[in-house]
Amino acid sequence: MEKTVFGEFQKNSRELLRVASSEYNGHSFIDIRVWTNGKDGGTLPTKKGVAIHPDLLPQLIELLTKAARTNE
Repeated sequence: MEKTVFGEFQKNSRELLRVASSEYNGHSFIDIRVWTNGKDGGTLPTKKGVAIHPDLLPQLIELLTKAARTNE
């Protein structure tokens, strides 16, 4: 499986949050990870994040939608 970056946004002045597909030991995952600025000007992944099976996305979306409505 080829890695696909679905998108990212600036979390704060030094970090961004990136959503991408990934694969580990032949299993597909959706990776939601914090990335930071590297010394060379590029970005580097951090340990902060979560990788979930794509089948769990509807549940995550439901919870995030509920959280968004609560904070309107």
